[in-house]
Amino acid sequence: MKHISSELTLKEVGMPVGVPTGGYILTKIFVRPEKVGSIFLTQATRDSDQFNNRIGLILDMGSDCYKNENIFPTGAYCKVGDHIMFQRYEVCLFEINGVHLGLVPCNKIILKFEDGFDPLAVNASLL
Repeated sequence: MKHISSELTLKEVGMPVGVPTGGYILTKIFVRPEKVGSIFLTQATRDSDQFNNRIGLILDMGSDCYKNENIFPTGAYCKVGDHIMFQRYEVCLFEINGVHLGLVPCNKIILKFEDGFDPLAVNASLL
């Protein structure tokens, strides 16, 4: 069966992106909106989010994610649609259609946020 871009990828990016290979997870990197409350953020501040933020929304997962039972005896830590935190220097960053994306190895996920998590609640400057 051929794996195609997930529905969430199509919704968030607006076009097929491709399928992560092996143990990689495709994430949409959280970038703060232009306006937070009554404060307008500069484009430079928002652009820095792409490189400094370690929070992402899982859009798709490679076919080998969490398959090794010796390394992941309890199975997958996360799934498509989850918000995650990952190690800053363990992500391959790129942009498609103005959407900041990253590929993260599945063994580099350090936190899965609870359902209902609001990325704006995290102070990105501390990340």
